[in-house]
Amino acid sequence: ITAREVVMATNAWQDSFPDLANRQMPVWNHLMVSEPLTPDQLARVAWPGREGVANSLSFSTAARLTPDNRVLWAGGLWYYHASRQVRPEFVRNDEAYRALRASFGEFFPAWRDLRFAYANGGPISWSHTFIPQFGRTPNGLVYGHGYTGSGIAASHTGGKIIRDLVLRRENEYTDLAFVTVNQPK
Repeated sequence: ITAREVVMATNAWQDSFPDLANRQMPVWNHLMVSEPLTPDQLARVAWPGREGVANSLSFSTAARLTPDNRVLWAGGLWYYHASRQVRPEFVRNDEAYRALRASFGEFFPAWRDLRFAYANGGPISWSHTFIPQFGRTPNGLVYGHGYTGSGIAASHTGGKIIRDLVLRRENEYTDLAFVTVNQPK
């Protein structure tokens, strides 16, 4: 393959690329999804706009009400595995699920009786600045990583940043802190 530009958008899986490996760190984050709420259960908590909610505590969590009235509850502690390992067996983490379940009951006491049907985990890319990072490596690779658990909100802007880096445009997107801040290794 011959290409003028290459974009590395591998997020937590960048360890195999020497120019990028030390710019971010893979950590594991987990989530749970409840069984569908009954009309009685839905009525216990006022959530008229169905907005996503989050806190910014050290044990940060976020919630979303799905179209089929399930609660998605995510966050909690981040888990780092020795030597930056990303392995399938890390998906299941009973300690993480117990902690998430307890925090859910504190956040939504009216829903303490909710049952969770699904639980999952996956690696996210942690940046040393706690904000996504975009740029170009010394050998010319364009990269984006380090969403640090806030990827949905920043991904639209990230796409515009990567577009403009590939097209070598200098504008309001390539001048954002996502690109211009010191990116420690």
